[in-house]
Amino acid sequence: MVLVGIFDKIHYGIDGIFNKIHYGFVGIFNKIHYGFVGIFDKIHYGFVGIFNKIHYGFVGIFNKIHYGWLKPLTAVRPSSLLELATP
Repeated sequence: MVLVGIFDKIHYGIDGIFNKIHYGFVGIFNKIHYGFVGIFDKIHYGFVGIFNKIHYGFVGIFNKIHYGWLKPLTAVRPSSLLELATP
């Protein structure tokens, strides 16, 4: 039983070493792979962000123009109407 224990320790020790090597390489390749994915994501979403800023910037300008035109029309407040109504 002692010999079985020794051989098990040797066997699992070697297994452990190979697992560490294997998963170490897997980890390296994952880091490389996801690193590239991350770079491309940053480039892609960076461009999306730029176009969104341009798009929403224009929307914002047109909204300001549009709501700016509406504001003078809605500037008459009920209180001013009451002031006009009272003698």
